[in-house]
Amino acid sequence: MKPSQLLGPGFAFVGVAAATAVGLLADVHLAAWVLAAFLVAGALLRVVVPEPQNWGLKVRSLPVDVAILLVGAVVLVFLAQTAPDLY
Repeated sequence: MKPSQLLGPGFAFVGVAAATAVGLLADVHLAAWVLAAFLVAGALLRVVVPEPQNWGLKVRSLPVDVAILLVGAVVLVFLAQTAPDLY
């Protein structure tokens, strides 16, 4: 496996690990914001890097990839703002 193949999964792992750490140490609503920030960063990476090749960020066409990442971020932020504290 080439090192470049680990960039996409590595970026996703760091995002999930950061959101998990924030959720455990601070607040779950803040964790949703952290995960949304990583989704937006992933969308920006997908736009900025012309051809990510085998990064794991390129699944479909550019507009579809970016739209899926941004819609996921918007949904997470909406839920973080409107969901009641369940604990």
